[in-house]
Amino acid sequence: MSEDKTDAVSKTRDDLRDLAESIIDAYETRVRTISGMMRQAYELVQSYRRDVENALSTLQGNMARGQSLRRRDFDSIVGNVISARARREKQVLEQLDAFSKEEGEMVMRLRRIVAHGKASDLDDLRKIQEDILTRQKSRERQVIGGLRNFEIEEHELRTALGWLLNKGQKATVAHLRSMVNALTARWTAEGREVFEAVEELEGERGRVRARWQQVVDASSGTPGSGPERQA
Repeated sequence: MSEDKTDAVSKTRDDLRDLAESIIDAYETRVRTISGMMRQAYELVQSYRRDVENALSTLQGNMARGQSLRRRDFDSIVGNVISARARREKQVLEQLDAFSKEEGEMVMRLRRIVAHGKASDLDDLRKIQEDILTRQKSRERQVIGGLRNFEIEEHELRTALGWLLNKGQKATVAHLRSMVNALTARWTAEGREVFEAVEELEGERGRVRARWQQVVDASSGTPGSGPERQA
């Protein structure tokens, strides 16, 4: 092979390597950005836990005084809702951890291709650039959807507890069971009109969706900030 041809092959390989590295750098930046926003959002939703715990404690006290409802009976009634919330929180955290781990491993595999692969491997990397981004965006939307739904359910739980707390000691066991049944129906059959008595619920759901749209926009390449907590 002549020197000119050798130089041309070397230049082509260098160009492919530069392109591959730029693809991976962009991929890694997206992973870090979106993972950071997801983690921030998860911590935000977790911060609601104290509000829920305080509301449950106050409600239990109200019903003990107004309805002579024993603590163990109160816990038994609300237990399924609280357990379901804990399971969803665990699931969301596992999805978030899996996303960060798997996407990080993908970046490492791609970097190994660049470092040790042949020219054909680098060319293949260029060809699958769109597939890489499509896969990543699909995973992002899956995790974002889980976080968004979890936050909506947190708002629903807080709204329902607020509705009962507003009744003070007039809240009855029937009211408590109604709240639990409504939440259960809402969480297992999306779209059922089970919160007609809570006027602000739909507005709250809309605000949550709007904030999460910022995350979706960011995952599509539009810079933006993550969700912020609202009072």
